[in-house]
Amino acid sequence: MSNYFQNFSIRAAWSDLRAMRFDEKRKVYYDVGLFFIVIIGFHVIWRIWQYGFDFNFFGIDFMTPAIHFMLKIVRSQSAWILTNIFGYETIIRGELIVHDEYYRMGITFGCSGLKQFYQMTGIIVFFYGSWKRKIWFWGLSMFIMHLVNLIRIVSLFLISIYRLNWFDPIHDWVFRPLFYVVMFLLWVWWIEKLAKPKAGKA
Repeated sequence: MSNYFQNFSIRAAWSDLRAMRFDEKRKVYYDVGLFFIVIIGFHVIWRIWQYGFDFNFFGIDFMTPAIHFMLKIVRSQSAWILTNIFGYETIIRGELIVHDEYYRMGITFGCSGLKQFYQMTGIIVFFYGSWKRKIWFWGLSMFIMHLVNLIRIVSLFLISIYRLNWFDPIHDWVFRPLFYVVMFLLWVWWIEKLAKPKAGKA
């Protein structure tokens, strides 16, 4: 082990990592490793940008208005689904979705889905594949992630009505990981089916 660290160099490690991409036997490790590096890396960057810089970029905060815009969409669409599909008459009151004055749930900063959009965008950008396919796959991925977010919010609202004591564990341990499961499945679809050129094409 000591000899390994004595002979270790960043250049050699980077060279081995790049070589892994073109080695069919080891390529899967490269792809999975890069997936987690992008997911975790973009999560860390988001947190630093949010808490360290208040989403400022050269003195301009364009992310906070985007988040508030998405929150309005998420609240209105969630309320529409609850009212028109599930039959729970709901209104929007500030950050809250309210039903019968007794049941209410806040749709706050972390509920916009933009962080997950940002992470999924990073995955699409950093992985190989034609940009023509990346553009439409990006749009489809954003739609799917938004749909998952709506399912999450509507489900949590219904849980808050019938099983309030389940709310926190399901919020933290089911729906948070669900976003990453969906991103992983989209990534697998991209790598296995879409990133590779069609037969007969270079």
